[in-house]
Amino acid sequence: MRSRPTIYLLGAALLLLAALLIVLVLSRIGSKKATGANWKRAHGASAVFGEKGGRTAINAIVAGGPGLVAVGYESPDAAVWTSEDGLSWKRAAKGDPALADRGIEGMSAVAAPGPGFVAVGGDEVGGNWDAAVWMSRNGLSWKRVGFGAAVFGGNGSQLMRGVVAGGPGLVAVGFDAGDAAVWVSRRGSSWKRARAGELVFGGEGKQEMNSVTAAGPGLVAVGSSNGDAAVWTSIDGISWKRAPAGQPAFGGAGEQKMFGVVAGGPGLVAVGYDNGAATAWVSSDGLVWKRASISQSDSRRAAVWSEMLGVTAGGRGLVAVGVIGAGFGGSDAAVWSSKDGLSWKNIPDSGLVFGFEGNQAMAGVAAGGPGLVAVGGDSNTAAVWTSSP
Repeated sequence: MRSRPTIYLLGAALLLLAALLIVLVLSRIGSKKATGANWKRAHGASAVFGEKGGRTAINAIVAGGPGLVAVGYESPDAAVWTSEDGLSWKRAAKGDPALADRGIEGMSAVAAPGPGFVAVGGDEVGGNWDAAVWMSRNGLSWKRVGFGAAVFGGNGSQLMRGVVAGGPGLVAVGFDAGDAAVWVSRRGSSWKRARAGELVFGGEGKQEMNSVTAAGPGLVAVGSSNGDAAVWTSIDGISWKRAPAGQPAFGGAGEQKMFGVVAGGPGLVAVGYDNGAATAWVSSDGLVWKRASISQSDSRRAAVWSEMLGVTAGGRGLVAVGVIGAGFGGSDAAVWSSKDGLSWKNIPDSGLVFGFEGNQAMAGVAAGGPGLVAVGGDSNTAAVWTSSP
């Protein structure tokens, strides 16, 4: 058998080397994800983020549409913001009657089930709240869904705090006159209540669901029950059951609450607080939960209280956002990161990005824009922070 000419072997070696270099470059490009360690403020005009002395805040954010869509309120109306890159923002549908039907309105959460968006929250008239839903095809123009429908109201107050694509199509969670509550819809235009026994959604004290995600057995909602953290699970969004109450991870001295939940880590990660201290919980199945460990940076050890309010699977693991209160009465926004959901560390800050004068807090976070985008408020004006590699 003839051997191949040396020039052929050299050419093949060069081609192999070039291929390896391409793979290396692509792998480095693909690995350039925000770690949640480097943050800066996205600044905008008062016409976008609200006037000082007013009441404006962003409660939630989702990737989709023009790039990112965030929802909240500019009292007394619901409010929507959009951005292509997370750095430059504009108001959507400002002054639209769909966001200002009556009384005081606000959006608590938003989902992008595709195509389009569904936002949930509530409106207050005469001292009580009714749940509320809005829909949009592009994130720019919105319409109110089921205005005045009995399914959204009732005795006492009803409010939707979380929404996700799952179950029959969409599932929203919140509370109804002191009990946890779930609403379901196929496409977002028509809703009905998911019913469960008193021992599931009700019980002693107050029950509320604050967030829901499609994970575990199908859907997992988190919140609180009679002062302890609480979890509910469902296969289809229609029938629900409580994760076993009395788990050591759920209770303790003072009050425990879960505010956010996401698929990640060992299976599921929930965040909130325990007696004034930021807390994270983990579960493999949504039924049995344990506490994660959280270490504070030197700059945060003087904190009087702290809360994790939102969490996302992004960057190189998970990122949670919230608020840290200092002894002088003010508060700063705060970020925590984790590779596995089991061990968390607080991201240090000089106070020039996460805080300054007044009160700052991050309410939600999503992967998008330059890497990660967090939303919240800064002394009653809306605020946005971004993290890039």
